[in-house]
Amino acid sequence: MVRGLLPTIWAVIAACLFAALAVPAAAADGMAANPAAEPQAICSIKGSANRDLHQYLSTTPNWACSGKNSDLSAEQVILRIPITQGIDRAAPELPRYIIGRNGKFRQITIIAADRDGSLRQRKYTNAQVQPGLPKLRFSAELPPVSNQTEFIYVAVDGALQPIFAKHLHLADKLPGNTRQDRNMLLLLAILCGVIIMPLAFNLAFFRILRERFLLWHAVLSACAVMQIVLSAGIYSGFADLTLPQMRILNVASFGGMMVAASMFAASFIEADKLSPQLRKGLQYGALWCGFITLVHLFEFASLGRYSADLFYIGCAFMLPLFTAVMWNAARRGSRAVWFQMVGWAPLYLTGIVRVTTYFIPQLQHSDAYNLFHIGVIIECVATALGVVDRFMTIRRQCDEALSQARLSEALSERDHLTGLMNRRAIEPRFAQLRSLGFNTFALIDLDRFKSVNDTHGHALGDEVLQAVAQALDADENVLAMRLGGEEFVLLLRGKDTHRMAEQRRMAIPTRTAVLVPGLDRMVTASMGVVEMPDEGLKHATFNELYSRADKLLYEAKEAGRNRALFEKLVAFPDRRDERRPGKAVAA
Repeated sequence: MVRGLLPTIWAVIAACLFAALAVPAAAADGMAANPAAEPQAICSIKGSANRDLHQYLSTTPNWACSGKNSDLSAEQVILRIPITQGIDRAAPELPRYIIGRNGKFRQITIIAADRDGSLRQRKYTNAQVQPGLPKLRFSAELPPVSNQTEFIYVAVDGALQPIFAKHLHLADKLPGNTRQDRNMLLLLAILCGVIIMPLAFNLAFFRILRERFLLWHAVLSACAVMQIVLSAGIYSGFADLTLPQMRILNVASFGGMMVAASMFAASFIEADKLSPQLRKGLQYGALWCGFITLVHLFEFASLGRYSADLFYIGCAFMLPLFTAVMWNAARRGSRAVWFQMVGWAPLYLTGIVRVTTYFIPQLQHSDAYNLFHIGVIIECVATALGVVDRFMTIRRQCDEALSQARLSEALSERDHLTGLMNRRAIEPRFAQLRSLGFNTFALIDLDRFKSVNDTHGHALGDEVLQAVAQALDADENVLAMRLGGEEFVLLLRGKDTHRMAEQRRMAIPTRTAVLVPGLDRMVTASMGVVEMPDEGLKHATFNELYSRADKLLYEAKEAGRNRALFEKLVAFPDRRDERRPGKAVAA
């Protein structure tokens, strides 16, 4: 059954991939406006933050230009970017901005150095640079640059993340203003709308199912929307965030995704399809993700730059846990985990790319945003299908349970031997049956039935009782039930209820003789019948009429058995409220 769903799932995912890739790759990866925006070869040198930069740069520092990523672990690191790279001197487009990856630093000092040795500088704190560019990048305006400018020096104080320098480059205009950039932003905005729909869908279904996995997936979807809004810079049109504020939202939403993904899997995979240890592991994994997220958010001074390392390592630990969970659930025959596998595959690959490029210096760091955005689409579609499938499964289980409950209730209201209704079926509804016209109560008892059991055994006695049930011939105007033993009750309605009751009593000997061969005697029955008036005695209970009919039945037995006694009750009008005639009393 699960395998039958896979072609449909893959077809939907293929459609999503086609839509996600409809915009040319250049729009996704090439947010840079021109060649000047390409990453320049950066040299670096480390030192103390207390030194005079102008005086220091006037000397000949020993620059490290090995081509590897710059080490920002020192108190201050100066980065040197050549201004000439990527610029056509015949038609110069001089850079105006420096663009870098969002990161934590205390201050950056940007110095423009001309060939004649003149220097111009600008300083920015972490809160003064301008975030909001696509792919979680910030910008800062350069000091005035001319054709004589040779280098741009960037002195970074208190940097806590090495990825800050891996994306640093110059640009003559800010990215995000070309047609391709706008197309990409439109596509990502549509993607946010696609994610929000399952979010509302989950909240609506939670009111019906009361399943926790719906709430966790709603949290996961909300955090995914936040990640896309921040990474694409969509928020810049309606919110003015500083870089520290944006960093808090970005880290919190990514950590929230990890926590929600763990708790969603723990509650979504069927109870018997995942080992208890791994389910508990997912819950502890969610706590771990929450812990490392808080540590990375607060960035304790004692940890320094290692808070970012701890965050990436902590997230990396979750990858083998998710692998073990999906493998274990699939081997146990889980249906839900197939949706998880399809939904998580691109996000899983995104995590691998981010972790490996972060920790391996020889690799250019990549957040794999294209893969992440595609993965979010696939995850939302696959999980939405999984939630619908789970909803249908739960609904089917509820329907089966309801049917079983109704069947159990019906069986509890039926005599298991004869199939007739029992007292439990009739007594609670007796007032309703009275209102439907069932105004005659007949109590039937087989004559000397004990001797049948004693002579022929209980098996043949049971056959006799089954034959009697057929003789009573219940229909829309006659309700038959067995009270227990050889005692039966008829509730009748109509104009000639006495005759209908007597016909059924008289049919007992004939029917038992035909249906139960081997009897050496005729089975007869005695009956007491009470007919209630159409008006009046509406509050007479089942027990009251049973007692009255039982007295008549006893009298029939005393009179010789195999007979019926009838009684019609009469209700007299209540005249207690009518005034009796009498003499007028003078006031």
